[in-house]
Amino acid sequence: MKKTLLATAVLMASSSAMAAWTSSDGTLTIGGDAEINFDVINNDQGVGRDDKTNTQLGDDSRFLLDVAWMNTQDNGAFVTARAQPLIRTDGKVEVDDVYFGFGMKDAWMFQIGRYEAMDLFPLGKDVAVFYAAGSDGIGDGIYYYMAKEGRGRSDDAGQARVVGEYGNWTAEVSTVYGDTSGVLSGSTDYLDDGNKIIESDNNSFMIRPAVNYLSADGFVSVSFGGEYEANKDSVSVTNTETGEVYDLSHRYGLSATTTLNL
Repeated sequence: MKKTLLATAVLMASSSAMAAWTSSDGTLTIGGDAEINFDVINNDQGVGRDDKTNTQLGDDSRFLLDVAWMNTQDNGAFVTARAQPLIRTDGKVEVDDVYFGFGMKDAWMFQIGRYEAMDLFPLGKDVAVFYAAGSDGIGDGIYYYMAKEGRGRSDDAGQARVVGEYGNWTAEVSTVYGDTSGVLSGSTDYLDDGNKIIESDNNSFMIRPAVNYLSADGFVSVSFGGEYEANKDSVSVTNTETGEVYDLSHRYGLSATTTLNL
C-alpha cells in the first residue's frame, strides 16, 4: 500500500542577540537565539508509529542561551569553555554544547565535553526526514545511516577530539566513550521504545576521523570520514516481544559528501 506524507512549515522565525565583555582574564560572551517553528502535517495514509491520518499541528519552538569564555595569548594559544542550555516550548530543558578546550588559534584544538563533531551528512537548512515503512528487524522502519552515531551529543556518553586546520583543510579525530545506548535513539519514528530495549555495557569507545576541504571562495565543500567501534563490546537491542537480541557492537561506517554553497 502506497503511503504519502506532506509536511509543511507554515511559520518559522528566529532572532538572536549577543553581548561581550573583555578583561585581562579573557572575553565573556553571553548570547542566545529564539526559534519559532510551527508545522502542519497532512498524513493521509498513517505514516509513522501513531498511524494518525488526520491533519496534525506541531510546535517545536525553542530558546537557546549561549555562554562562552575565551582567553587568548599573544602567541595565539587559547583556553575556552562554553555552555548552551536549551529551553523548549514543551517544557523540556536540555543542553546543546558544554565543553572545555585549548589549543593554538588557526592551528589545532583539543576539546572535551559535549559537542557536535564534523557533519558528514548535511541535509541542508530546514530539511525534514521521515523513515520509510517496513522493518530491518531492529526498528519499525528502515535504518538510514547518516554518519552521526559518533558525532556527539549522545545522552550519557563522554566525548573528546583533536582538530587541526591546514589552509583550506580541516581534519579531526573525535571519540565517544562510555554509555552509547543513545546512538540509535535519535529517531523515535525508527525505534518502538515500547518493544525495544537499548542497552550499553558502558565501555564503548567509538573513533570518528573526518576530513573537510573548503574552497577559498566557499563554493565547494568536500568531506569524508568514518565511524568505528573499537572496543567491540557496547550496544545491543532486545525485542521484548520475541526475546531476540541484536548485537550492534561490531559495526563501522563510512561517508563522503560534496556540497555546493550557492
